[in-house]
Amino acid sequence: MKRVFSVDGKVYQKLAIVAELVELNVAFLIAVLPIVTAGAAFTALYTVVNQLHGKDLVKPWPAFWRAFRINWRKGTEAWLIILGVILLVAGGYVLIGSISRSAELIMIPLTILCALIMLSMMYVFPLLARYENSIRQTFANSLVLALQNMIDSILVFLLGFIVCVYLPIFYWQFLFAWLLTAFSGTGYLQMILFRRVFARYEQPVQE
Repeated sequence: MKRVFSVDGKVYQKLAIVAELVELNVAFLIAVLPIVTAGAAFTALYTVVNQLHGKDLVKPWPAFWRAFRINWRKGTEAWLIILGVILLVAGGYVLIGSISRSAELIMIPLTILCALIMLSMMYVFPLLARYENSIRQTFANSLVLALQNMIDSILVFLLGFIVCVYLPIFYWQFLFAWLLTAFSGTGYLQMILFRRVFARYEQPVQE
């Protein structure tokens, strides 16, 4: 029993992870509030959860703000592009629905295209957090990864939807607990899948 609750025990390690996720979640909420900073905030979030999955010790608060500062330009640029795409797609839906009598026939392929775009967008910030690439190359890689890893991409989406949309709506009585860990916890779980996808393309280290 002492081993279970010791510093090296599983219970202590799990509680330590929860505490780190709470600290990270608070930093993320502060950083994302201005909205325009969301891109840098998401990039910093995925940077830290990626580090938490590694072997090195990580202090979430300073690690987050360091990553936020480093990725400010690229994260913001990527976020503005994503917002532009969202507005373009939303405008397309409204326009087609208002002028076309056979809107249903057009909406089906448009919805499929939108789903692919949405799945690919989920890779943008994790890629910025893990690799040094141009914005253009990052978006291109995101689309390739989404298409070639469809099952993992759908699982990443479902994780985000369940935790960030379903739970606060249908289990609002746990809203305070949700606010403490929702975004960092989702990112932490999603990073398991992202790392699995990335590992398929990374070259093994030669010893």
